[in-house]
Amino acid sequence: MLEEHFHIPYSSRFEEGEFRKRIQFMYGGKLRKVKFKYRGENVEAILDRLPTAKILDEEDGICTMSAEVFGKGIDMWMRSQGDNVFDIRIS
Repeated sequence: MLEEHFHIPYSSRFEEGEFRKRIQFMYGGKLRKVKFKYRGENVEAILDRLPTAKILDEEDGICTMSAEVFGKGIDMWMRSQGDNVFDIRIS
């Protein structure tokens, strides 16, 4: 045992819960912000799949949504949604 002690400030700790909300897919990478439009019967399915997703606007059955995710797995998932997801902007 060493006499050396480390102090890690509480504000600098790793927050596993916040990390898990943003890593929904098998591919790692940088944090990305996604904005897209969704037209479908069940917007709750999107909110379940992307826990950080927020509905920004809803008009004529089309929801404008945003989310934060890690990696490029979101690209493949968006394409798998077909015509239900469109006008995708990733930054």
